[in-house]
Amino acid sequence: MGFVRRRYFDDIEVTRRLETLTPRHRMVFAAGCAERTLWRYLQWAESNAPSGATEMAAILNRLWDVVEERAAPTSLRLVRKRVSALIPGSEDERPELGADDAALALLYAIDCAIGDGDANEAIDAADRSYESWLKDETRSGNVTTMAVIDEQEKASPVLQRELAFQLTLLEHLEREPNPGRNNVQEVSGAS
Repeated sequence: MGFVRRRYFDDIEVTRRLETLTPRHRMVFAAGCAERTLWRYLQWAESNAPSGATEMAAILNRLWDVVEERAAPTSLRLVRKRVSALIPGSEDERPELGADDAALALLYAIDCAIGDGDANEAIDAADRSYESWLKDETRSGNVTTMAVIDEQEKASPVLQRELAFQLTLLEHLEREPNPGRNNVQEVSGAS
């Protein structure tokens, strides 16, 4: 078995690569990151906000309609407010299970689409998708230094899978002239 390079979320590198892509490619990337992590919100919502789960799934589908040019980006402006209202906050009694970051990933993906593929919003969606896993994976006893967190991050198979998904999706998008949800599903199935 060969050497396995352990990665961490490198927003500078991801941003650099996103900026070379078209607005639609960036929207696909942002929506793909949000879709991959949305199940964390749906899992939380089952017992905390059942109607929120249905709404968020419908909102994700509307986002894909915009990304794949079946609807206008302006159709997302109203649902953006609803996503903001559905984000779990500190007043929620149960652990969030990464639900807050998953909802924020969707919010940033919506902002990316409204902003015609804004690269900063795309990176924020990817970051929140990653963060939805990071909290669980680096939560232990008395973690007091970034060096310890960095090592836990690099050693986590969950985080490594998420990074592999994001980087593989970027590679697919860099080669794909007309990207869409099918590209995300192909990459999700492989990772």
